[in-house]
Order: sequence, then C-alpha cells, then structure tokens
Amino acid sequence: MEIVITTGFQKVTHEILFQPETIPKGKQLVNAGHVCDVKECRRNNQSYLIEAQVIRQTSVSSQPYRTKLNIDADRKVTLVSCTCVYNKSGKCKHIAALIHYINNEESLSKTDFEQQWGKPTTHQLTKEKYSKGKYFCDMFPPTNKFNVKPVEVNMTELPDPSPLKTILLEIKKDKNQKAIQSLMDFMLTEVERNLQKEDCASCLNTFFTLCDNCMVYMKEQQVQEYAKNFYCASILLTRKEIVQLCCDTLEQSKCDKWFQARSIRLSASTNIHSIKIRNKKTIEKLVSEMLESKKVDTPGTRYGIKHEVDAMTEYENMFKVNVKKVGLLVCEKQPWLCASLDGVVTISGCVKKIVEFKCPITCEKMPVVDFENKKCNVKYLVFEGNEVRLKTSVQYYTQCQTQMYVSGMKECDLFIYSPVKNGCCCTCNCPKK
Repeated sequence: MEIVITTGFQKVTHEILFQPETIPKGKQLVNAGHVCDVKECRRNNQSYLIEAQVIRQTSVSSQPYRTKLNIDADRKVTLVSCTCVYNKSGKCKHIAALIHYINNEESLSKTDFEQQWGKPTTHQLTKEKYSKGKYFCDMFPPTNKFNVKPVEVNMTELPDPSPLKTILLEIKKDKNQKAIQSLMDFMLTEVERNLQKEDCASCLNTFFTLCDNCMVYMKEQQVQEYAKNFYCASILLTRKEIVQLCCDTLEQSKCDKWFQARSIRLSASTNIHSIKIRNKKTIEKLVSEMLESKKVDTPGTRYGIKHEVDAMTEYENMFKVNVKKVGLLVCEKQPWLCASLDGVVTISGCVKKIVEFKCPITCEKMPVVDFENKKCNVKYLVFEGNEVRLKTSVQYYTQCQTQMYVSGMKECDLFIYSPVKNGCCCTCNCPKK
C-alpha cells in the first residue's frame, strides 16, 4: 500500500559533500518559501522517496525544478536527482534546500495547514507571488458616480440682464456659426469634387477619341473557359464604366477602389517594366510577384506623396498651363492594362499632353540637374549633347510610354521636382516608334 506524507517529516542523514556556499544558498531558498509541494512516499510502512518542487530564483514564472531524495530504512540519503543543469554532480543548492527543509520542518497538526483541494498550482502561486505590479483598476477602483440629469432652461424665463442668459445666447450663436461653417465646407467640397469629375470625364472623352485612331498591339490567345468568364465578369469594362472608375479614383493611392482595380490588371508604374526586363524569372514567379504585391511605405515614397502638390504647382507656374487630375485609366480595347496619370495638361481648356511628377528625396537640397557641370543628380537622366534625356532602360521610361499608349496621347512630360530654387527639370517624351 502506497502512503504519501506531506507534513511531520523525520530527519534524514547524508554523506553529500556540498560546496561551502551551497548549504547557505539552500537555507535561503527555504526561508524565501521556494521549496513547496514536499511529499514523502512510503511503501509497506517503509519510506523510500522524498520529492519536492523548488521555484527558480532566476525565473520564478518558469516551471519549478523537481528535486528527489531516495532514502533507505535508516533514512539515509542514497541517491539524489534534480532537473536543474548543475545537478549532474548531485550537489546542487536545490538538493541542499530540500534536506534543510526536511530536517528543520516545524511539526504541526494537519488542521494548522490551509486546505489543499482547489488550491492554485505552484506555477500560479509563483506568478502571483512575484507579480510585477497591479492594474490601475485594482489600485484605483471606480468611485460611485451620481447620475446627474441636465435640466433644460427656458431662456425667456430668465431675467434680463442675466449672466446665465448671456452665456446661453453665446453658446447658441457659436453652435449656429459652426453648423453654417460645416455646411458651407461640405457644399464647397462637393462642388469641387463634382467639377473635378466633370474635368476627368472630359479628359477621358478626348482619350477615347485619340485611342480610336491609334494602332493596337493584339495577339490571339486561347484561354480556358473559367479564365474567359473571369475576364468578362471582372476585367472587361464598358466606356461608361471606365469613366466612372476613373472619376471614383481621383484620390488614387488614398482610395481602396484604386487598389482593387489595379490588383487584377497590369499597371504602367511597375508591372509592364517587370515584364520588359524579365531575364531569369519564370512567368510563374513574375505572376506571383504581381498578385502578391505589397504596399510600399518608405521615407522616399512618403516624401514623394507629400510634395506631389508642390510639383504640380511649380509645373503650372513654369509653363503657364493648367493640370487636371484623373484617377485610374483602364485601356478600353485592352482592359487588362491600366495607368494612373499624375495629371492632364490643358491650355485654354484643350488637352495638350499628360505629365508624370517625380519628387526624389535625394534632390531635397540640390537641383535635379547641374547644367553648368553637365551632371544629373538622379540616375535615370542622362546628358545627350546639351539636352537632358530620360534613359530608355529605366522604369520611368516604360511608365511614360505605357501611359501614352493607354491614353492615346503623343506627348508626356516627366517633371522632376526639387524645392531648391531653379532646381526642377522637365523632359519631354514621345511614343516609341
């Protein structure tokens, strides 16, 4: 019959040669209450094992060490074990702590101890004992708040003059002014948005006319039925739907609809150039990168977005033109292709060309081009004689070419902005022959 004793232990003897500092450390563990769940096992009225859990000093929330003493009939320790790393020698402080606990335990009756059933585990006790603080709600419990209901005051019943009446009149006046201002701001914003949509629709009508007279690069391709159904349901758009999408995405990257429409199409900004320069990449890998593209958020992109309006204003002032905003433009004849134009250049209301703005953070404190020394401070520009040209091998060249193809325009300005005085640079690009 197996019997487990948890109190009233008899002393044990041992011949373990502990290090001089080990025994004091074991006593400290006992005094700190780190020795717990001590049990002595008996079989046939003969004790043979004493085991306990010793809480770690370095990590009290971790699993405690399991320490065991095997004893003989004379209560002499014959074998020891501990789950700590140091116990390979059998002389760790946890063994010393358990021996000290057994030999110095106070003899108390069972009723002197707290109940054991329903008691939290050792792991829970150590976490509570060594918790690093309390919640504010425990330290500062909420106070009972009085439920005070406001009383409506009829200003006509107040005497005149009255401080309260004066205050209430001013509050009412202030509320009315704020309501009127809010309404005016809303109306002006709506008017401006509607005007932008009208300008956008007008620009697209010009694009449609130009594209009708442009050559389209086509190639027949056999596709499976499910791909054809997806193309007809999600990719193919009518002219009216193209205009609506472009007007709804005037804010471009600030608009969720802009991201959704681009995610299922090839865009002029990155996808086309990735296809152009594909060398070692497989088609599968290229498609995977396009479908799993992530939103880029770097200091450079944030700087570009911040100064795009400044670039547009500088461009309008330099060339005495107006720039109209448009959203995402889907190619009518090849709706799997799209482009996000930064602006449409108009003179006296007529569409003349398109413009792409770039705001490199590297030119924040220097001009884009040093004409005196014939030096370009951006990698994608190069001098050809006395003129600055856009390199045909770079992504921005592909982007401008694709934008002209989608819009049907014959000219696209690339305007590189720098806040430095006379630091901007503009290059004119025409469709590649």
